[in-house]
Amino acid sequence: MHYNSPAARNTQAATAQRRQHAGHLLEAVLDETLTARQALNRWPLFAPGKPEPDPSLAAAYQALWHFESDEEKQQGQVFYMDIQFEMLSAMSRFLKLGQPLPPDILTHYEPAIAPDEQPVVYDPQLGFFKWLPAWFAQRKRIYVRTLRARVEGIQALFLQALGRK
Repeated sequence: MHYNSPAARNTQAATAQRRQHAGHLLEAVLDETLTARQALNRWPLFAPGKPEPDPSLAAAYQALWHFESDEEKQQGQVFYMDIQFEMLSAMSRFLKLGQPLPPDILTHYEPAIAPDEQPVVYDPQLGFFKWLPAWFAQRKRIYVRTLRARVEGIQALFLQALGRK
């Protein structure tokens, strides 16, 4: 499909429209006119007949899901709630303009396991003690990747709060 073909323009327009809708849903959650559960139920990513999921919409959906599921933690830790509000607010600003989310936001919501990395499945013929080191190595890679993304995200938020970014 050529970049300027009518089909490409329609796909780009539809993607921008879905992003704008998601941005308005996030804004409604932040303004408390919708609950997070209502916004999740109205999310454009899972509408029938839509093309491949947009990584920006998938990341924003995951952030909203975390926001909804961490309600108890938010009430106990105000700083945690502020970080979630800032992240949802930033996502909302980009999505309402129909723009993709920047890479620094997308890295926070990458899948825990990369698509090319197959899970280590137990093989009874191999034996438990030969399988165990491979399983631990995979768990360590996933943990380190997730921890690194979280630390970079927290550092970026602190720098942004201090006005150094």
